[in-house]
Amino acid sequence: MNSEKKPLVVGQFSDSFPPIVDGVSGAVENYARLSQAAHGNSFVVTNTQPGVDDGERPYPVLRIPSLGVSRSFDYRIGLPFGLRAPRRIADLKPDLLHVHSPFAQAILARRIRRRTGAPIVMTYHTRFSFDVKKYLKADWLCKIACRLIAIQFELADEVWAVSRGAADDLAALGYSGPCLVMENGCDLPDGLVTPQRLAEARAMLGADGVPTLLYVGRMMWYKNVKLILDALARLSAEALPFRMVFAGDGYDAAEIRAYAEQAGLTDDAVRFVGKVSDRALLRALYASADLFVFPSAFDTSGLVVQEAASCACPSLLLRGSCAAERVTDGVNGFLCEESPEAVAEAVRRALSDPAQLARVGRAAQKTVYQSWAQVLQTAWQRYRAVCLLYGGRADAPGHRRRKRRLSHS
Repeated sequence: MNSEKKPLVVGQFSDSFPPIVDGVSGAVENYARLSQAAHGNSFVVTNTQPGVDDGERPYPVLRIPSLGVSRSFDYRIGLPFGLRAPRRIADLKPDLLHVHSPFAQAILARRIRRRTGAPIVMTYHTRFSFDVKKYLKADWLCKIACRLIAIQFELADEVWAVSRGAADDLAALGYSGPCLVMENGCDLPDGLVTPQRLAEARAMLGADGVPTLLYVGRMMWYKNVKLILDALARLSAEALPFRMVFAGDGYDAAEIRAYAEQAGLTDDAVRFVGKVSDRALLRALYASADLFVFPSAFDTSGLVVQEAASCACPSLLLRGSCAAERVTDGVNGFLCEESPEAVAEAVRRALSDPAQLARVGRAAQKTVYQSWAQVLQTAWQRYRAVCLLYGGRADAPGHRRRKRRLSHS
Protein backbone atom coordinates (compact mmCIF):
# COMPACT_ATOMS: atom_id res chain seq x y z
CA MET A 1 0.00 0.00 0.00
CA ASN A 2 1.25 3.50 -0.78
CA SER A 3 2.70 5.05 2.40
CA GLU A 4 1.15 8.38 1.40
CA LYS A 5 -2.27 6.86 2.17
CA LYS A 6 -1.78 4.10 4.75
CA PRO A 7 -1.63 5.02 8.46
CA LEU A 8 2.03 4.41 9.27
CA VAL A 9 2.91 2.36 12.34
CA VAL A 10 5.80 4.16 14.05
CA GLY A 11 7.78 2.92 17.05
CA GLN A 12 9.64 5.27 19.38
CA PHE A 13 12.81 3.67 20.81
CA SER A 14 14.47 5.33 23.79
CA ASP A 15 16.63 4.46 26.80
CA SER A 16 14.99 7.43 28.55
CA PHE A 17 11.25 7.32 29.24
CA PRO A 18 9.01 8.05 32.25
CA PRO A 19 9.38 7.67 35.19
CA ILE A 20 12.71 9.21 34.14
CA VAL A 21 12.16 12.95 33.72
CA ASP A 22 14.39 14.73 31.22
CA GLY A 23 14.13 16.37 27.82
CA VAL A 24 14.49 13.10 25.90
CA SER A 25 11.80 11.23 27.84
CA GLY A 26 9.46 14.21 27.41
CA ALA A 27 10.11 14.33 23.67
CA VAL A 28 9.49 10.58 23.26
CA GLU A 29 6.29 10.77 25.28
CA ASN A 30 4.97 13.60 23.13
CA TYR A 31 5.93 11.90 19.88
CA ALA A 32 4.07 8.77 20.99
CA ARG A 33 1.06 10.52 22.54
CA LEU A 34 0.34 12.85 19.63
CA SER A 35 1.02 10.20 16.98
CA GLN A 36 -1.39 7.86 18.75
CA ALA A 37 -4.04 10.57 19.03
CA ALA A 38 -3.77 11.53 15.36
CA HIS A 39 -3.13 8.14 13.75
CA GLY A 40 -3.79 5.43 16.35
CA ASN A 41 -0.62 3.56 15.46
CA SER A 42 2.14 4.40 17.92
CA PHE A 43 4.19 2.31 20.35
CA VAL A 44 7.23 2.85 22.58
CA VAL A 45 10.17 0.54 23.27
CA THR A 46 12.26 1.33 26.33
CA ASN A 47 14.07 -0.23 29.30
CA THR A 48 12.44 -1.83 32.31
CA GLN A 49 12.01 0.26 35.46
CA PRO A 50 11.13 -1.37 38.80
CA GLY A 51 7.54 -0.89 39.89
CA VAL A 52 6.40 0.92 36.74
CA ASP A 53 2.93 0.22 35.30
CA ASP A 54 2.35 1.45 31.73
CA GLY A 55 -1.18 0.04 31.53
CA GLU A 56 -2.94 3.41 31.50
CA ARG A 57 -1.00 4.79 28.56
CA PRO A 58 -3.03 5.09 25.33
CA TYR A 59 -0.32 3.29 23.33
CA PRO A 60 1.63 0.06 23.90
CA VAL A 61 4.90 0.31 25.85
CA LEU A 62 7.30 -2.61 25.46
CA ARG A 63 10.09 -2.72 28.01
CA ILE A 64 13.23 -4.77 27.46
CA PRO A 65 15.33 -6.22 30.32
CA SER A 66 17.79 -3.76 31.86
CA LEU A 67 20.31 -3.38 34.65
CA GLY A 68 20.48 -0.57 37.19
CA VAL A 69 23.70 1.42 37.42
CA SER A 70 23.30 2.63 41.01
CA ARG A 71 20.54 3.65 43.41
CA SER A 72 21.34 7.33 42.90
CA PHE A 73 21.24 7.08 39.09
CA ASP A 74 17.85 6.94 37.33
CA TYR A 75 19.09 5.61 34.00
CA ARG A 76 19.41 1.87 33.35
CA ILE A 77 21.45 -0.17 30.88
CA GLY A 78 19.19 -1.96 28.40
CA LEU A 79 19.89 -5.53 27.29
CA PRO A 80 18.82 -5.65 23.62
CA PHE A 81 20.01 -9.13 22.66
CA GLY A 82 17.09 -11.34 23.76
CA LEU A 83 14.78 -13.11 21.31
CA ARG A 84 11.38 -12.22 22.74
CA ALA A 85 11.40 -8.43 22.22
CA PRO A 86 12.23 -8.50 18.46
CA ARG A 87 9.41 -10.96 17.86
CA ARG A 88 6.88 -8.91 19.83
CA ILE A 89 7.91 -5.69 18.09
CA ALA A 90 7.94 -7.27 14.62
CA ASP A 91 4.39 -8.52 15.26
CA LEU A 92 3.30 -4.85 15.46
CA LYS A 93 4.36 -4.52 11.79
CA PRO A 94 6.17 -1.18 12.14
CA ASP A 95 6.71 1.00 9.08
CA LEU A 96 9.34 3.22 10.71
CA LEU A 97 11.56 3.06 13.79
CA HIS A 98 12.41 6.37 15.47
CA VAL A 99 15.41 5.97 17.78
CA HIS A 100 16.21 8.61 20.41
CA SER A 101 19.38 7.21 22.04
CA PRO A 102 22.49 5.58 20.58
CA PHE A 103 22.74 2.69 23.03
CA ALA A 104 20.62 -0.41 23.68
CA GLN A 105 17.58 0.84 21.78
CA ALA A 106 19.64 1.66 18.69
CA ILE A 107 20.99 -1.91 18.62
CA LEU A 108 17.51 -3.34 19.11
CA ALA A 109 16.03 -1.14 16.36
CA ARG A 110 18.57 -2.46 13.85
CA ARG A 111 17.53 -6.01 14.76
CA ILE A 112 13.92 -5.03 14.04
CA ARG A 113 14.95 -3.43 10.74
CA ARG A 114 16.52 -6.69 9.64
CA ARG A 115 13.25 -8.50 10.39
CA THR A 116 10.79 -5.98 8.95
CA GLY A 117 12.65 -3.69 6.53
CA ALA A 118 11.34 -0.64 8.45
CA PRO A 119 13.80 2.27 8.06
CA ILE A 120 15.43 3.95 11.06
CA VAL A 121 15.37 7.65 11.92
CA MET A 122 17.73 8.61 14.75
CA THR A 123 17.52 11.87 16.70
CA TYR A 124 20.54 13.39 18.46
CA HIS A 125 19.21 14.95 21.68
CA THR A 126 22.06 15.01 24.19
CA ARG A 127 25.50 16.64 24.18
CA PHE A 128 27.36 13.33 24.48
CA SER A 129 30.72 15.03 23.88
CA PHE A 130 30.25 16.61 27.33
CA ASP A 131 29.31 13.33 29.01
CA VAL A 132 32.20 11.44 27.43
CA LYS A 133 34.77 13.96 28.66
CA LYS A 134 33.16 14.08 32.11
CA TYR A 135 33.14 10.35 32.78
CA LEU A 136 36.07 9.07 30.68
CA LYS A 137 39.26 10.85 31.65
CA ALA A 138 41.68 9.12 29.25
CA ASP A 139 41.84 10.70 25.78
CA TRP A 140 42.00 7.34 24.03
CA LEU A 141 38.84 6.17 25.81
CA CYS A 142 37.08 9.41 24.85
CA LYS A 143 37.99 8.91 21.19
CA ILE A 144 36.71 5.33 21.21
CA ALA A 145 33.44 6.31 22.92
CA CYS A 146 32.85 9.22 20.53
CA ARG A 147 33.49 6.99 17.53
CA LEU A 148 31.13 4.29 18.80
CA ILE A 149 28.35 6.85 19.24
CA ALA A 150 28.97 8.28 15.77
CA ILE A 151 28.77 4.79 14.25
CA GLN A 152 25.29 4.29 15.71
CA PHE A 153 24.10 7.32 13.75
CA GLU A 154 25.94 6.27 10.59
CA LEU A 155 23.96 3.02 10.64
CA ALA A 156 20.61 4.88 10.59
CA ASP A 157 18.74 5.69 7.39
CA GLU A 158 18.17 9.32 8.36
CA VAL A 159 19.58 11.46 11.17
CA TRP A 160 17.89 14.35 12.93
CA ALA A 161 19.17 16.78 15.57
CA VAL A 162 17.08 18.96 17.88
CA SER A 163 19.09 22.12 17.11
CA ARG A 164 21.93 23.38 14.93
CA GLY A 165 24.21 23.22 17.95
CA ALA A 166 23.25 19.59 18.53
CA ALA A 167 24.08 18.81 14.89
CA ASP A 168 27.48 20.46 15.34
CA ASP A 169 28.10 18.40 18.47
CA LEU A 170 27.25 15.20 16.61
CA ALA A 171 29.72 16.18 13.88
CA ALA A 172 32.35 16.78 16.58
CA LEU A 173 31.89 13.16 17.66
CA GLY A 174 32.89 12.05 14.18
CA TYR A 175 29.57 11.75 12.33
CA SER A 176 30.01 13.17 8.83
CA GLY A 177 26.69 12.32 7.17
CA PRO A 178 23.65 14.51 6.48
CA CYS A 179 21.66 15.76 9.46
CA LEU A 180 18.23 17.38 9.46
CA VAL A 181 17.32 19.82 12.26
CA MET A 182 13.96 18.81 13.76
CA GLU A 183 13.35 20.99 16.79
CA ASN A 184 11.44 19.89 19.87
CA GLY A 185 8.13 21.41 20.85
CA CYS A 186 6.37 22.43 24.04
CA ASP A 187 3.51 20.54 25.69
CA LEU A 188 2.27 23.59 27.62
CA PRO A 189 -0.45 25.61 25.86
CA ASP A 190 0.18 29.27 25.23
CA GLY A 191 -2.20 31.83 26.65
CA LEU A 192 -3.62 32.98 29.96
CA VAL A 193 -3.35 31.20 33.30
CA THR A 194 -6.34 30.87 35.61
CA PRO A 195 -6.48 33.34 38.52
CA GLN A 196 -6.53 30.47 41.04
CA ARG A 197 -3.29 29.00 39.66
CA LEU A 198 -1.69 32.43 39.58
CA ALA A 199 -2.54 32.89 43.23
CA GLU A 200 -0.96 29.51 44.09
CA ALA A 201 2.19 30.39 42.16
CA ARG A 202 2.53 33.82 43.74
CA ALA A 203 2.16 32.26 47.19
CA MET A 204 4.96 29.83 46.32
CA LEU A 205 7.13 32.63 44.94
CA GLY A 206 6.35 34.97 47.81
CA ALA A 207 5.58 37.66 45.25
CA ASP A 208 5.28 41.04 46.96
CA GLY A 209 6.11 43.53 44.24
CA VAL A 210 9.76 42.49 44.01
CA PRO A 211 10.97 41.52 40.48
CA THR A 212 10.90 37.72 40.24
CA LEU A 213 13.53 35.63 38.46
CA LEU A 214 12.93 31.94 37.74
CA TYR A 215 15.00 28.86 36.91
CA VAL A 216 13.34 25.53 36.07
CA GLY A 217 15.42 22.42 35.52
CA ARG A 218 17.64 19.83 37.11
CA MET A 219 19.63 21.07 40.07
CA MET A 220 22.98 20.06 38.62
CA TRP A 221 26.17 22.10 38.49
CA TYR A 222 26.60 21.43 34.76
CA LYS A 223 23.46 23.50 34.16
CA ASN A 224 25.54 26.60 35.11
CA VAL A 225 23.64 27.11 38.36
CA LYS A 226 26.82 28.40 40.01
CA LEU A 227 26.98 31.11 37.34
CA ILE A 228 23.48 32.22 38.33
CA LEU A 229 24.31 32.29 42.04
CA ASP A 230 27.53 34.23 41.51
CA ALA A 231 25.64 36.80 39.44
CA LEU A 232 22.92 37.06 42.10
CA ALA A 233 25.53 37.65 44.79
CA ARG A 234 26.77 40.66 42.82
CA LEU A 235 23.23 42.01 42.41
CA SER A 236 22.55 41.48 46.12
CA ALA A 237 25.70 43.40 47.02
CA GLU A 238 24.36 46.30 44.94
CA ALA A 239 21.06 46.13 46.90
CA LEU A 240 19.10 45.49 43.67
CA PRO A 241 15.69 44.13 44.74
CA PHE A 242 14.88 40.67 43.31
CA ARG A 243 13.63 37.24 44.24
CA MET A 244 15.18 34.24 42.51
CA VAL A 245 13.19 30.99 42.51
CA PHE A 246 14.76 27.62 41.66
CA ALA A 247 12.23 24.94 40.68
CA GLY A 248 13.66 21.46 40.26
CA ASP A 249 15.62 18.74 41.95
CA GLY A 250 18.84 16.86 41.27
CA TYR A 251 21.94 15.23 42.68
CA ASP A 252 23.65 18.57 43.37
CA ALA A 253 20.66 20.22 45.06
CA ALA A 254 22.11 20.10 48.60
CA GLU A 255 25.47 21.50 47.47
CA ILE A 256 23.73 24.24 45.49
CA ARG A 257 21.70 25.32 48.53
CA ALA A 258 24.84 25.34 50.65
CA TYR A 259 26.68 27.43 48.06
CA ALA A 260 23.82 29.96 48.01
CA GLU A 261 24.10 30.33 51.78
CA GLN A 262 27.88 30.76 51.58
CA ALA A 263 27.34 33.47 48.95
CA GLY A 264 25.19 35.38 51.45
CA LEU A 265 21.94 34.88 49.50
CA THR A 266 19.14 34.86 52.05
CA ASP A 267 15.78 33.10 51.80
CA ASP A 268 14.23 36.44 50.88
CA ALA A 269 16.49 36.66 47.84
CA VAL A 270 16.66 33.00 46.77
CA ARG A 271 14.06 30.28 47.22
CA PHE A 272 14.30 26.58 46.36
CA VAL A 273 10.84 25.09 45.80
CA GLY A 274 11.89 21.64 44.59
CA LYS A 275 10.43 19.70 41.72
CA VAL A 276 7.06 20.96 40.43
CA SER A 277 5.21 18.00 38.87
CA ASP A 278 1.87 19.80 38.48
CA ARG A 279 2.12 21.16 34.93
CA ALA A 280 -0.69 23.67 35.46
CA LEU A 281 1.08 25.05 38.52
CA LEU A 282 4.34 25.16 36.57
CA ARG A 283 2.63 27.29 33.91
CA ALA A 284 1.51 29.64 36.64
CA LEU A 285 5.10 29.91 37.92
CA TYR A 286 6.27 30.96 34.48
CA ALA A 287 3.40 33.43 34.16
CA SER A 288 4.22 34.96 37.56
CA ALA A 289 7.93 35.44 36.82
CA ASP A 290 9.38 38.56 35.23
CA LEU A 291 12.45 36.86 33.72
CA PHE A 292 13.47 33.24 33.13
CA VAL A 293 17.20 32.82 33.79
CA PHE A 294 18.73 29.85 31.95
CA PRO A 295 22.44 30.35 31.14
CA SER A 296 23.05 26.67 30.31
CA ALA A 297 25.74 25.85 27.78
CA PHE A 298 24.95 22.14 28.07
CA ASP A 299 21.36 21.84 26.82
CA THR A 300 20.88 21.10 23.14
CA SER A 301 17.28 22.27 23.01
CA GLY A 302 16.16 24.06 26.16
CA LEU A 303 12.52 22.98 26.33
CA VAL A 304 12.06 25.12 29.43
CA VAL A 305 12.75 28.22 27.33
CA GLN A 306 9.73 27.34 25.19
CA GLU A 307 7.71 26.66 28.33
CA ALA A 308 8.55 30.13 29.62
CA ALA A 309 7.70 31.64 26.23
CA SER A 310 4.29 29.94 26.27
CA CYS A 311 3.45 32.22 29.21
CA ALA A 312 5.07 35.33 27.66
CA CYS A 313 7.96 35.14 30.12
CA PRO A 314 11.20 36.22 28.36
CA SER A 315 14.43 34.28 28.87
CA LEU A 316 18.00 35.30 29.64
CA LEU A 317 20.33 32.92 27.76
CA LEU A 318 23.98 32.54 26.87
CA ARG A 319 24.94 34.04 23.55
CA GLY A 320 25.72 31.23 21.10
CA SER A 321 24.04 28.48 23.17
CA CYS A 322 21.63 26.00 21.59
CA ALA A 323 18.77 27.34 23.70
CA ALA A 324 19.37 30.81 22.19
CA GLU A 325 19.20 29.80 18.53
CA ARG A 326 15.78 31.39 18.01
CA VAL A 327 16.44 34.44 20.20
CA THR A 328 17.50 37.95 19.20
CA ASP A 329 18.83 40.06 22.06
CA GLY A 330 16.31 42.66 23.24
CA VAL A 331 13.68 41.49 20.75
CA ASN A 332 12.35 38.11 21.91
CA GLY A 333 14.80 37.42 24.74
CA PHE A 334 18.03 38.57 26.34
CA LEU A 335 21.54 37.29 25.62
CA CYS A 336 24.80 37.59 27.52
CA GLU A 337 28.29 36.15 27.73
CA GLU A 338 29.24 33.33 30.11
CA SER A 339 30.45 35.21 33.18
CA PRO A 340 28.86 36.29 36.47
CA GLU A 341 29.42 39.94 35.57
CA ALA A 342 27.69 39.54 32.20
CA VAL A 343 24.72 37.67 33.70
CA ALA A 344 24.33 40.29 36.45
CA GLU A 345 24.45 43.13 33.92
CA ALA A 346 21.89 41.40 31.67
CA VAL A 347 19.49 40.90 34.59
CA ARG A 348 19.96 44.53 35.60
CA ARG A 349 19.31 45.67 32.03
CA ALA A 350 16.20 43.50 31.60
CA LEU A 351 14.61 44.60 34.88
CA SER A 352 15.34 48.30 34.31
CA ASP A 353 12.57 48.68 31.72
CA PRO A 354 9.34 46.80 32.66
CA ALA A 355 7.58 47.93 29.47
CA GLN A 356 10.32 46.49 27.27
CA LEU A 357 10.38 43.34 29.41
CA ALA A 358 6.68 42.80 28.68
CA ARG A 359 7.16 43.45 24.93
CA VAL A 360 10.03 40.98 24.77
CA GLY A 361 7.89 38.38 26.57
CA ARG A 362 5.03 38.78 24.09
CA ALA A 363 7.47 38.49 21.19
CA ALA A 364 8.92 35.29 22.71
CA GLN A 365 5.43 33.83 22.90
CA LYS A 366 4.98 34.46 19.15
CA THR A 367 8.43 33.45 17.88
CA VAL A 368 10.16 31.12 20.39
CA TYR A 369 7.22 28.96 21.43
CA GLN A 370 6.01 26.15 19.20
CA SER A 371 3.63 23.37 20.19
CA TRP A 372 4.38 19.68 19.87
CA ALA A 373 1.42 19.47 17.48
CA GLN A 374 3.28 21.79 15.10
CA VAL A 375 6.46 19.72 15.42
CA LEU A 376 4.65 16.42 14.85
CA GLN A 377 3.02 17.75 11.69
CA THR A 378 6.47 18.39 10.20
CA ALA A 379 7.90 15.15 11.61
CA TRP A 380 5.13 13.04 10.10
CA GLN A 381 5.69 14.56 6.68
CA ARG A 382 9.30 13.48 7.01
CA TYR A 383 8.32 10.03 8.31
CA ARG A 384 6.36 9.45 5.12
CA ALA A 385 9.22 10.69 2.97
CA VAL A 386 11.67 8.34 4.71
CA CYS A 387 9.31 5.39 4.24
CA LEU A 388 8.97 6.18 0.54
CA LEU A 389 12.74 6.55 0.14
CA TYR A 390 14.02 3.66 2.21
CA GLY A 391 11.21 1.40 3.41
CA GLY A 392 12.14 -2.24 2.81
CA ARG A 393 15.07 -1.38 0.53
CA ALA A 394 18.27 -3.36 0.79
CA ASP A 395 20.19 -0.36 -0.59
CA ALA A 396 18.86 2.07 2.04
CA PRO A 397 21.58 4.22 3.70
CA GLY A 398 21.64 2.22 6.93
CA HIS A 399 22.05 -1.04 5.03
CA ARG A 400 24.70 0.38 2.69
CA ARG A 401 26.73 1.79 5.59
CA ARG A 402 26.54 -1.50 7.45
CA LYS A 403 27.72 -3.44 4.40
CA ARG A 404 30.51 -0.95 3.78
CA ARG A 405 31.60 -1.17 7.43
CA LEU A 406 31.58 -4.98 7.35
CA SER A 407 33.54 -5.03 4.11
CA HIS A 408 36.31 -3.01 5.77
CA SER A 409 36.38 -5.06 8.99
